[in-house]
Amino acid sequence: MKRIGTFVFLLCVICCSASKQQAGQRSTKDTDTTLPIAGVSKSSANASSDRVSPVRHDGDDVQQLITVMTSPTESWDTRVDAERKLETLSAHTVLENLLPHVSKPMPEGLIYNSGGRERDKFASVPWQIHYANGRVWWHHTSDKSVAPTLMNLIKKAKTRYGKDRVLSAMHRCWVPEMEKPVAEILLDAAADDASRRRAAYVLSYRNIGPYLPTLLERARAVNPGQENLWLQLLISTRVKSKSGILNSVTELAFKHLEAQSKRDSGLVGAYGTARRLEPYLDQKFVPTDSTPDDASYHSTIVENALKWWQQNR
Repeated sequence: MKRIGTFVFLLCVICCSASKQQAGQRSTKDTDTTLPIAGVSKSSANASSDRVSPVRHDGDDVQQLITVMTSPTESWDTRVDAERKLETLSAHTVLENLLPHVSKPMPEGLIYNSGGRERDKFASVPWQIHYANGRVWWHHTSDKSVAPTLMNLIKKAKTRYGKDRVLSAMHRCWVPEMEKPVAEILLDAAADDASRRRAAYVLSYRNIGPYLPTLLERARAVNPGQENLWLQLLISTRVKSKSGILNSVTELAFKHLEAQSKRDSGLVGAYGTARRLEPYLDQKFVPTDSTPDDASYHSTIVENALKWWQQNR
């Protein structure tokens, strides 16, 4: 019996010692907060724990997503996923990085008219990417909060396409401070004509008065008989509501109408000019005894406009 008692006592001591050792191991594990790193020993990981990891900025994510969205080798679903993620990121960062992509002209070849994201899946890849760029750009230029960004981007836009994108966005997100940078484009004689005309269009909804001499100068520079988009802007009801009927504009309009009417292929242009002059002059040149189905309908409107000018010039 004595031997049995001694054996039991020794067994209890051994078990107790083992329990303490396991508890000590658990305690050590619980206090070790170093995460294991593949291919790196614990000592190396602990040695580098005081190093500061490089900070990843939003711009890094944006650039990567734009690269994916504009890559013709990526799948449709992958590009759409990148497009949707870009819509959730900072407008300022996205627009800054997207500007070079929306500054490109449309893809070559037949024009594909967008039917929305899902329908664009059936377009060629260049057109898919073109419209994806446009959707992200539009998404982030929907309110005035991006006005400071746009005023900065208009200085960075180098192509007529890029300027057109930014000017159109400024038109949607207008604040009074935008007048100065937009007017600078209109008044810049070295700028391309399309960009200057887009700037004039934006200003025509606001304070066009101070810039009417520039619009008239540009309209006079167009050869009579040719399509004159500057003149069309000048005789628009929008500009008229701010400037009234100007004799200089009326004279120029009829100078073009006369030249257009004399050209064999100018009837369509002459007809368009005559119809635009109706609301500008508060006149009606539409014949009362003719309908659009009549062969002489369009030419009669042009003739009526020219007759009015002979009587009122």
